[in-house]
Amino acid sequence: MLRNETIQELKYFLYNFASELDVSLIDEYTSNQILEEIDNYYS
Repeated sequence: MLRNETIQELKYFLYNFASELDVSLIDEYTSNQILEEIDNYYS
């Protein structure tokens, strides 16, 4: 489904973007919360 592919592409883009920044203050829990919010927004 195109929508799921778009969400996956957005997540991939955000991961790449975040890898370029200092995200040392963002732990795995916070990262999971961000992904859940993205999923909830696009559901």
